[in-house]
Amino acid sequence: MTKKKMLILICFSLCVLTGCGKTETTENEQSTSAITTENIMTTTTEQTTTLEEMTTTKMTTTKPETTTTEQTTTLPETTTVIETIPETLPPETVTETEAIPDYKLEEMEPEYLEYIRTAYVNTRLGGNTSISRYSMEDDEIYYLDLSYGEPVDIYAEVVEEDGAVKAYVGSGEKWGWIDETFLSDTVPPSNEAEVTPPGIRGIYGTFSIVPDTLELRKSPDDEAEVIRTLSAGDTLREMGSNEGDENWVYAFIEGQFGWLRTRDPETGEKWIKFPNTISYKPAIYLYPEKKTDVSVKLLLTDAELSTTYPKYQDGWNVTAYPDGKIVNKADNCTYEYLFWDAVGNFNYDMSKGFCVKGQDMEKFLREKLTLLGLTESEMNEFIVYWLPLTEHNAYNLISFQTDVYTEHFKLNISPKPDSLLRVFAAFKPVEQFVRIQPQELNGFERKGFTVVEWGGSIIE
Repeated sequence: MTKKKMLILICFSLCVLTGCGKTETTENEQSTSAITTENIMTTTTEQTTTLEEMTTTKMTTTKPETTTTEQTTTLPETTTVIETIPETLPPETVTETEAIPDYKLEEMEPEYLEYIRTAYVNTRLGGNTSISRYSMEDDEIYYLDLSYGEPVDIYAEVVEEDGAVKAYVGSGEKWGWIDETFLSDTVPPSNEAEVTPPGIRGIYGTFSIVPDTLELRKSPDDEAEVIRTLSAGDTLREMGSNEGDENWVYAFIEGQFGWLRTRDPETGEKWIKFPNTISYKPAIYLYPEKKTDVSVKLLLTDAELSTTYPKYQDGWNVTAYPDGKIVNKADNCTYEYLFWDAVGNFNYDMSKGFCVKGQDMEKFLREKLTLLGLTESEMNEFIVYWLPLTEHNAYNLISFQTDVYTEHFKLNISPKPDSLLRVFAAFKPVEQFVRIQPQELNGFERKGFTVVEWGGSIIE
């Protein structure tokens, strides 16, 4: 059966099911006349079928197997054969894969896609499985790696003529086509049940091995059984940790979970390396109930100070006023806030958050920062700094950091504040919508001596 004939048949089927071309008939015209699929397919795109030629249609299709209608129906006067699928057509409506060579589909806005189900990568191809994605900009196909056991959300499925099924899938920022033989509806076998679970679970990003060899173990113990020996440059995904223990990390690689020691127990030298992150413009506001001398110190882990204002000299020693004015004792100058930034080597937690169009960033920031408890003045300072860096992106993946941020950037303030608010947002520019578990944000009550800090980081 040719493509042209198949599409004419599809058009006729839709006509029968929806009753298009329906006209009034006489009793004599309602005689029974069987017409075969072969008769229908011989019509051309210019043909018109009259009531006398066809009144009752019996047609065999794939789904459902047999469709019979006793309704008096005519084919439309003109049937147009679509030789190519429009680029704006969402992938779930594709019925003939030949019309899109190599699955060259434009990236779709999320509202055009319908979630079907979640599946898991069950095959390793050179360590990973690839999905192909077509770029409308340079007419090239790119291949994005998926790890063994990685979950993907299926949004469209296309059946080829030989019966093979291709799925249009998304996994974080990775979207494209994959052969469904590489997927399963259940999590593929792994050793996770044999490994001591972490106290804190999450998907924190990837890191690489620094020393020549490093053992992946069943529990965070140097005497625990070794699962496999890793080599310098091997990449793993952080999946969890134990609260208060920065010496071990729970990680995943090719279907195997386990624990890795993160640093040399004697020298403290790091054995794993995360991509560098920069904490931009954290600003610290001080609001004592009365004029107060305040000492502020930063305690950084896996990070180094880059720029400070006023100059950080083993801390800041200032006089703070109820209206927020700060006088630095070192230079006797007045400041609205204490500024610092730093370069870190760790991953932010992006397992929960929001995906926002660049053009909607101002509205989003106003809404969330108000909820978190920033004043109008503090919020305006935040937006003035971050809006130019985010509103021109197609989308922004945003997660307000809590434990990961406060564990690596500790504040030591004397006298101790009665209420402390630290708002730190991690922004990741993305080219398309990313499905992410929504983050729950809590409000903030100011009481007594209040300290407020806001800042953020761009994740490249």
